[in-house]
Amino acid sequence: MKRQSNIELLRLVLMFMIVLLHVFDNQIVVQYNNKVFVMQSIVSTLCIVAVNCFVFISGYFGIKFKTKSFISLGIQALFYSWTILSIFLLLGKNISYVQIIHNLLPISSGVWWFLTVYLVLVIISPLLNLAIEYFTKRQFFILLVGLLLFDLLSFFFSLEIVAGKGYSVYHFVVIYCIARYMSKYQIYLRRGLVWYLAPVLMIVIFSSFPYFSFNRVTAIYSLWEYNNPLLIMSAIGLFFIFKKMKFNNEFINKIAPLSFAVYLIHNHALVWSQGGELIKYLTETYQNKVIILFFVLLLFSISIFIVCLCIEKIRQYIFNPVVDRIEKKLSKYNLNIF
Repeated sequence: MKRQSNIELLRLVLMFMIVLLHVFDNQIVVQYNNKVFVMQSIVSTLCIVAVNCFVFISGYFGIKFKTKSFISLGIQALFYSWTILSIFLLLGKNISYVQIIHNLLPISSGVWWFLTVYLVLVIISPLLNLAIEYFTKRQFFILLVGLLLFDLLSFFFSLEIVAGKGYSVYHFVVIYCIARYMSKYQIYLRRGLVWYLAPVLMIVIFSSFPYFSFNRVTAIYSLWEYNNPLLIMSAIGLFFIFKKMKFNNEFINKIAPLSFAVYLIHNHALVWSQGGELIKYLTETYQNKVIILFFVLLLFSISIFIVCLCIEKIRQYIFNPVVDRIEKKLSKYNLNIF
């Protein structure tokens, strides 16, 4: 299947939004002035929808379980986890035995929460796809309402046992099914930009209400839970902004597959422990010059994004032949049964 440049561009934008989120969100604390808080909360709220949107893309086009892709993702995770761990050990950094074990088994230990949850979604996607094809439109709608109801109840009543604030397989299944429903029955949002920005504006406004009653940071983080219906709507709106674009660009198609490594590299706990200190220094230095702080953090985010893309390009050049060889040996077992 030929890559759609508009969707590949969206993947790149989403990954850059995740970098922006982590950079700007890192120092949202009340010790800085109101202007810094407002600037950081607006940027972060604009970007927090990236995770839901990424899962929505998977649901809209449907996950096709492929042995090669699964193996490639596993090798990619192991490579970065082991390499980063080795570098920090060689540098003499103080790393606990628990951290070492976690990094040796990054997927099962949840070094990257999104990767672990998404891989589970990939594994169960064939079952979801078969069930969705079997359901009538009415049956699918009733199921979707039930799933979404518990997802939203988990948000409004803090029922973490169900959806875990959106950091769960359950929430990913809900987003996946919403996307499959909209794709299967050709449901389009005509005003994607409005659907994307209106919920963001509402979250920023709502987060300012509790200022005198409790901590602003607590307010904004409670609204940033992924099963917040406003974030779900915003993610869907963002998807349809790009869905309506029609163009082809080979450069975008080539670099988009590199983007997931940006998340694996910059969001590794050991790497981020160093990056967080730098962001803290930059925020403290420019906290009284909000415009300068914004552009400094923006340039820092761009640098992270570009460097990580380059690192992944080199890694793929070395490891893609290895993945091809493993996949070739496993192909005789016909594991791609779905």
